[in-house]
Amino acid sequence: MDINFSRSADFTLLDVLGMYTDAQGMIWSDGVSQAQYEAWCKQNRSPAQDIRSISWTPTKKQIMAELYWIPYARQLPPGFDYLFFDAAVNLSVRDAIIILQRTVGAPDSGEIDDPTKAALGKLVLPLTLDWVFTFCDEHETRFEEVIASAPPNKDKLLKFWPNRIVHERENAVSIIWEKP
Repeated sequence: MDINFSRSADFTLLDVLGMYTDAQGMIWSDGVSQAQYEAWCKQNRSPAQDIRSISWTPTKKQIMAELYWIPYARQLPPGFDYLFFDAAVNLSVRDAIIILQRTVGAPDSGEIDDPTKAALGKLVLPLTLDWVFTFCDEHETRFEEVIASAPPNKDKLLKFWPNRIVHERENAVSIIWEKP
């Protein structure tokens, strides 16, 4: 549901990770890699810069929509759309899918496969607080699993995590029950 994208992006911005370099040497800034940014610039015939020099702009927001929202989150129920988007920006799309699968009781494949679609199809809307909190609990569990692998941005992730999970719960509830 695209109506929630702008609100979701704004909520996610409360807890962006800023800049870091991953284990493969890729530079990231607020959930967008240098390579993703350059590909977007090429596709849109726009000059590329160092991703670290770009503050939150409509460009970064559009890239995030194209990476995380349009192919994945927009197909999810209100509340889960934001939760998935936030988890994808925080960890990765694959990790967000695993979190979603664990929440709805589908096998952990890391892909939106038929069992995942079937489990999502059984959800009753609007989502209850139990679903929101279960997703957030699974996000926390997956976060701890990722941190245990000692990613290069571990210190930054640990710094932002406590606020992020509090905001995540509040924001999802807001999206489910408040009008935009």
